[in-house]
Amino acid sequence: MLKFKNADLKGLQIHNERGKESHTNPDIDESRTKLNYDLLHQHQQMIDDKSIINEHISKNGGNEARDSERCRPVLFVHDFSQPRIF
Repeated sequence: MLKFKNADLKGLQIHNERGKESHTNPDIDESRTKLNYDLLHQHQQMIDDKSIINEHISKNGGNEARDSERCRPVLFVHDFSQPRIF
């Protein structure tokens, strides 16, 4: 489980959607990228995660801490090629 701050969201979205070619991981098979799917926004194209998250926080009474940092999304990653989670 990982927590992220507001400044991290755009980079995470680019990473998750494979927006740029990876220079650090040559094992990524970009021909399989089309098989990825978003469980929350299955029928939408070009989702702006940062806007959705900020809107959700505003609607639900979230307020900024004194240091202007709020808790952002928590990311759970599971590699389905592995037989067990734990």
